[in-house]
Amino acid sequence: MNSQLKQPLVLTAIGATLAVAVVYAAVPLFSIPLFGFGYGWEYVATFFKIGKYLEMVPFLMPFIGLAGTAATLVTKSRGAHVLSISFAALPLMFFGYFVYMIASYPQGEILGAGMEKISILSTLSWSVWACLALSLAAFAVAVANVYKENKNK
Repeated sequence: MNSQLKQPLVLTAIGATLAVAVVYAAVPLFSIPLFGFGYGWEYVATFFKIGKYLEMVPFLMPFIGLAGTAATLVTKSRGAHVLSISFAALPLMFFGYFVYMIASYPQGEILGAGMEKISILSTLSWSVWACLALSLAAFAVAVANVYKENKNK
């Protein structure tokens, strides 16, 4: 067994990025149906179906972040661990930008079921906030792991 997999920081970073990818793919992103998409995998599937592969790439960032973080953290190379910070930043950038774009949506408000105006930001499901928090945690743990590795150098 790889000795890196015995380190708590490595396991925590990989676990957090795995949780982000699972929640993103399997839990609705909005509390009410909007835009015809509910789950992260639906964004990817739609772009794949219509052949817009470059537009699909940003929606793959949580999965790319998971794969890259896991691959770089299980290596024994300190240089590769520095890359883990970049990979762990991908889901964080994706969800940060996702929330920013929703918050700055041009109309800013939509009509709710009772015909009152509600902020589109309030339609985000708990899953988006959980992914944002988990992404931030994974990024912080990846940074801490690299710092620890360099300190032990």
